[in-house]
Amino acid sequence: AFAPASFYNNIRMKTARSLSIGGLIGATRKCPHALRAAESNNVQPAGPAPSAELSDASQYWEWKNGWQIHYTMVGTQGPPLLLLTGFGVGGFHYARNIDKLAKTHRVWVMDVLGQGKSWPINDPAPGGGYTEQGFQWGFGPECDESKDAGNLNYSCSLWAEQTVDFITSVIKEGPVYIAGNSLGGYLAVMVASRKSEMVKGLFLMNPTP
Repeated sequence: AFAPASFYNNIRMKTARSLSIGGLIGATRKCPHALRAAESNNVQPAGPAPSAELSDASQYWEWKNGWQIHYTMVGTQGPPLLLLTGFGVGGFHYARNIDKLAKTHRVWVMDVLGQGKSWPINDPAPGGGYTEQGFQWGFGPECDESKDAGNLNYSCSLWAEQTVDFITSVIKEGPVYIAGNSLGGYLAVMVASRKSEMVKGLFLMNPTP
């Protein structure tokens, strides 16, 4: 089953202005305004500015091996909606969409492990770990045997497992709607195919094939 039309209307995003700087430069022949935006190095996602309340909604969930998973939750009514981002970014990608979606849904945005603000608690390379500036990789010449990365292996299977556990342990109800962009869309399909009883509908934005 797929989400109703009202859900699609709420989550619809203007993607043209969320392109990378390189993408904007490549599109200048058709859109001269894009060049000025790229040259100013001040490209902003489309939509209203995110509210100050979003920073207060930022939370962490301790997953297995002590891995710290960052997520944001807003909204007090409506069906549960989980937003998954593309590769290499974090939940800030949805910062200008969350407020509107939260009017009709309870919204969770989760950073997958190794991206955004979700990082393993231990780095097996000497010098790694959490500091006042956030998580820092050690990049030491030898492995520190006193630290255990918990057989860490970044993969779609790991992230799909994380998503399932997040729904079970954090959202704690279902079935849920899942909206995913790029990699997030691929993960949404993986979760729906493995745990169909947990997913009420998918909204896929430029999903990874």
